[in-house]
Amino acid sequence: MRFSKEFEKGLLIVFATAIMTGCTQGENNEVTPQGTIALEKITLGIPESTLKEAMVTFVRDPSAQASAGGKSQYLSRPKTTAGGQYMVQCKDGTVFQISEVFAETPATKEPAIIELRKLLPTGAPEQSRVEEKATSDVYYYGNDYTGELNFKDTTKAQIVSLTVTNIQTLRDAEKASEATKEQLKPLVEKARTAK
Repeated sequence: MRFSKEFEKGLLIVFATAIMTGCTQGENNEVTPQGTIALEKITLGIPESTLKEAMVTFVRDPSAQASAGGKSQYLSRPKTTAGGQYMVQCKDGTVFQISEVFAETPATKEPAIIELRKLLPTGAPEQSRVEEKATSDVYYYGNDYTGELNFKDTTKAQIVSLTVTNIQTLRDAEKASEATKEQLKPLVEKARTAK
């Protein structure tokens, strides 16, 4: 069966368009062709591919600890509007923990609580309880998510970091990390005795 040249060109255009858009279908990650993403778009549950594509905005942490248990960690290059730096943890291709570290200028409590909520995925439950400790406050959002504010001291006037976490994925990552340590234990012992 032969097709006309115009029909073949039309099919080629349709297939090319389908292939190009199929790679990003369902992932509205808003990464620009220049490899940047607005930090306000980073939330729990976004695909890790977003961070990989936003290579101008994020850099992968090459340290062994950042990769333990099948995790990967990315650091933001630019500062957030609050003056912090993001440290984003991924497992199984999805962001499960975001920390914002305020190394130069500590944040205050009210804006930090608002920031915790912004980092949660759309549809996350409302805050259900708060656990207050000497130098931190842990906010629970249903049974799936936590947000933690870490204070400079017991006065709780200045926040040095905040973290939002998908609880189940964190548990899975911790189990995988422990399993890796157990697997490597014989090699470490062998290396110690060889010295």
